[in-house]
Amino acid sequence: MKKVYLGALAFVCTLSSVNAQVAQKPVGFNGLERNFRPVAQVPGETNKALGIEIYSNDFDNPADWTIDNDGQTDAAFGWSIDAVSDGWWSPDGISSTSGGNFAELSNGNGQTGTQEFGVEYILTLANPIDIANLPLNTANSEQVNLQFEQFGALFNDEQLVQISTDGGANWITVRDNRDYYDVLSASGGAPYPDPDLISINLAPYIVGNSSNFSLRFKWTTAFPQFPTNANVWITYGWYIDDIKLVTNPDNDLETANPYWGARGLNYYQIPNTQVHPLDFAVDAINNGVNAQTGATLSVDFTGAGTGSASSTGITVAPNTTGSLEIEGGFTPSVNGTYTFTWEISQDQVDDVPGNNVLTGDAFQVVNNIYARDRGTTFGTFNNAGIGYKLGNLYDMYADQIVYGVQTRLSNTSNTGAQFQAKLYWLPTNAATLDDMVQVAFSDYIDVAPGNVNTILNIPFIDEVMLDADSTYYVAIESVGDAGATNDVVVSTSGSTYEQTSFLYDAADDEWYFTTNTPVIRMNFDQVLSVKEVENNIALSVYPNPANDFAVVSFANADNSTVKIVDIAGKVVATLNANAASNGSTKLNVNTSNFEAGVYTVIVEHSTGVSSTKFIKK
Repeated sequence: MKKVYLGALAFVCTLSSVNAQVAQKPVGFNGLERNFRPVAQVPGETNKALGIEIYSNDFDNPADWTIDNDGQTDAAFGWSIDAVSDGWWSPDGISSTSGGNFAELSNGNGQTGTQEFGVEYILTLANPIDIANLPLNTANSEQVNLQFEQFGALFNDEQLVQISTDGGANWITVRDNRDYYDVLSASGGAPYPDPDLISINLAPYIVGNSSNFSLRFKWTTAFPQFPTNANVWITYGWYIDDIKLVTNPDNDLETANPYWGARGLNYYQIPNTQVHPLDFAVDAINNGVNAQTGATLSVDFTGAGTGSASSTGITVAPNTTGSLEIEGGFTPSVNGTYTFTWEISQDQVDDVPGNNVLTGDAFQVVNNIYARDRGTTFGTFNNAGIGYKLGNLYDMYADQIVYGVQTRLSNTSNTGAQFQAKLYWLPTNAATLDDMVQVAFSDYIDVAPGNVNTILNIPFIDEVMLDADSTYYVAIESVGDAGATNDVVVSTSGSTYEQTSFLYDAADDEWYFTTNTPVIRMNFDQVLSVKEVENNIALSVYPNPANDFAVVSFANADNSTVKIVDIAGKVVATLNANAASNGSTKLNVNTSNFEAGVYTVIVEHSTGVSSTKFIKK
C-alpha cells in the first residue's frame, strides 16, 4: 500500500526542517483550542466505568518530587511546584481540576530573550511505587493507565513523559508532546486545551515488572544540533497537575498514526488526469483488559462523489497494536470537492469511545493543479538568507506535460531577492537525494510587492513530459544573500508525511525532511507555455515599452481569449475578443497599475496559442 520512497535516504534526512521553526517568533496566549469531531454513540449504549483509581498526586506535597534544574536557581528557570505561575506566557498557570499547587516548567522569557542555553530540566517522583501492591489495587493488576492534566504549548522545546521499572536506572519515553501538537508561532498553531487530560496505557511497559515504578517529566530543546540558536531554547511553559494511576477499562481501542492517500502521499488538489484509487490505514491500539474483536476502519465520502469502504475486521489482543487497512477504497470520478469521515469500531462497547475518533478531511479534483498543501496558509519557511532548495515529492499516474510550478511567497520575503522553480526526477534506484536528475527549470524570478501573498504561476523555460509511475521533486531554489535578510520566504500549509517534503541547506551541504508542507505545486495548464505556434496571427503590442496604456493587435483570431501574465506567470489581465470585419483586432489595455517589468501577452484562439512580450516602464 504505502510506497517506501527514501528508505535508503533516511540517514541523510533525519531532522524536521528546524530553520522553518527557529526563524519564527513566539506569540502570546491567544485562547485558540484544537477542535475534535466526536463520534455519535449508538442509541442505548452506555459507557462503563474506566477502572479503579489506585494512586494520585496533586503536588500538594512538593516533597513527593525531586527537581533537577541543571544549576538554575531562579524561579523562572526549570521546574517549580507551588500555586503561582512564574512564567511569562500564562499568568494563571493551569486550570486543573484540583486547583492549588501545580508543577510548572519555565526557561526565562521568550519575548525578551532571557532563556538559558544548553539546559535540561527534570521533575522526578521521589520514591518508586510498587504498582501491583498499592493498597487500593485490590486485584493486584498491572493493567494500569497513567493520567494527568497538562497545559502549555510547543515551540522548539522537547517535552517528554518517561517511566522507569528499575527505580530510575533506565527510562522509557511513553509520550512526546511533539507527536500530538503543532508548533505555536506567529504563523499559526495553537496552545493545548486548558487543561488537557492525558491518558497513557502503561501495561505494555510494566506488565511483569511493576514493583519498582517511577515517573518523570523531562524538558530540553528538540534541536540540540543548534545549541547556540536562542530560538531553540524558548518555551511557553509546561504545566502539570492531578497525576493518577487508574486500572485499565475492560474495552478500549485507541486510534493512532492515521494515513490516507496512495503510494505514501496524499494530495489536496488532484488533476483529473492523475486521479487514482485512495488507500486508508490506521493503527488500532488495545488499551483494555479484553481482546477486541471485529475491529474495523470505515470511511464515508460525500461531496462531488459519494461512497464508502471498510477494512476487514480483525482481533486485537490486549497490549498489542493491529493495523486496519483499506487498499484502493475509493476513486474520485469528477471535478469537485470530496469530503470524507472515518472512524474505527469493534464488537465490544468501548469504555473510552473518544479515542476511537479520527477527524475528517477533504480534497479537490481540478483541471491542472497538483498540490500537496491544504491551500490555507498556516506558516512560512525561510533559511535565514542561506541558499536552499525546498519542495515536495509527487507521483505520476499517467504521462502528462508539465508547464510550470505554482507557489506562494510570504510578504516577509526580501524585495529584489531572486529564485527559480525547478523540477527533478527521482530514480527508483537513487541512493541519496543528490542522485536526482534535473528535468526542467524557470527563469530567475525577482521578489516584488506584486507577487507576494498571492498564488504565483511560474512557467518552465521548456515544458517537459512526465512519465507515469515515476516520482518527481518540485522545488523553489534560492542562492540566498549570505544571511543578510530572510531572502525568499515560502508559505507553508498543513503537515506532510515524513520523508516526502525536503530541504537542502547550502551552508552544511545536507538534505533534511520537513513535516510542514511548502506551497509548491505542479501546474499542467498549457497557458503557461509561451511558445509561438506555426500559424502566427501577427500578434504585436505597441507602444513597446508601454507606459500607462498599450494596444494588443492581432489578426485572424475569432472568439479569442487574451491573457497578460507577468514574469512570474501571474495573470494580471484577461480579455475576450472577436475578430473585426476586416479580420483584425485591436484591444486597448490600461497598464498604469502594472509593476515595471516584462509581460507576456498570450492569445488562445481556435487554431492554437500565440504569444509575444512587452515591457512596462
